[in-house]
Amino acid sequence: MSGSQRQALSRARRIIVKLGTSSILHPDGRPQGEVLLPLAKQIGALRARGLEVILVSSGAVGMGRMTYSGSKIEPKQLSAKQALAALGQVELMNMWRSLFELLGVGVAQVLLTRQELSRRVCYLNARNTLFTLLGAGILPVVNENDSVATDEIRFGDNDILAALLSSLVEADVVINLTRAEGLLDLSSESEEAVLIRDVPQVDNKLFGLVAPDISAGGTGGMESKLHAAKEAARFGTAMVIANSQQEGILLDILAGREVGTLFWPADQPLRGKKRWLASSTMVAGTLVVDEGAERALRKKGSSLLEVGVTRVEGDFGVGDIVTIKSSQGVELGRGLCERSSSDMKQAKEQRGGVVIVHRDNLFLREKV
Repeated sequence: MSGSQRQALSRARRIIVKLGTSSILHPDGRPQGEVLLPLAKQIGALRARGLEVILVSSGAVGMGRMTYSGSKIEPKQLSAKQALAALGQVELMNMWRSLFELLGVGVAQVLLTRQELSRRVCYLNARNTLFTLLGAGILPVVNENDSVATDEIRFGDNDILAALLSSLVEADVVINLTRAEGLLDLSSESEEAVLIRDVPQVDNKLFGLVAPDISAGGTGGMESKLHAAKEAARFGTAMVIANSQQEGILLDILAGREVGTLFWPADQPLRGKKRWLASSTMVAGTLVVDEGAERALRKKGSSLLEVGVTRVEGDFGVGDIVTIKSSQGVELGRGLCERSSSDMKQAKEQRGGVVIVHRDNLFLREKV
């Protein structure tokens, strides 16, 4: 089965390549040309074969810090980091433009925030923009819009952004390039860590094998990549974690060779609007439901009725995304609410047959 999963990568047509700060910049902030130029050539070769590639690039803050090292901006507060991101994003895109210009490839900058992708209209607009760029033969270079994103509306890191992009554009694979060979099992008493070649499913035990440290100069780490792989899998997208410095790494992965760590996609991935609901990382409020409603949602595939809601939290309107939780506080899923929080809180009595979240607008998490 492992071999067939690897061979499936050779049939991939839409690829997301994610590069972290540690793969783009030296510790002193200088671009790693010796790594980036070979990767750019491989991306050019893949495009020449008719594959669609989206590049997710970190490094704006690091490049801003290096380029404007003499400035008075010290990255100790969020506003300072945002300013450095604004300065560095210009330099980052200039670097990618210059690099791909040598290969005859045009690039376009796409900056996103979690808030934008949590709105259905913005989600679809972003999707259409990316497809238009790909159709025109342009390489989209995507980054989080760090210059305006607050902690509340951040993806957290570009590992998660790349995974959510896989839902947005229905990518076949996310290639997450880092300085490591792949997912290493650090739990062994042996002096040498063992490379895990294949991961059919990301479970809680897997998180115990890795160190939670973030990468130098970045916001991610191997734990973050596991979360991203789990997200991508349920959208039907494979993820490969591999070494950005390994010669021909992109070509090897997409030839089905056994390099890096391959995370398998789910057998029954989410489709349509449920993909968006699952990928939406911002919610406007919470609905707590009783045991009867929980059973109806899970076993019968029913809509959520008002009679089953025991508590309403937050301030939201019609059409906003809400989290649905059990009476024990476990998140059951998310959905589009058909009544506002103020209406539900002010109602003197519950109307049993009134639909609060229709089953077509409901995403349920798998029961753990």
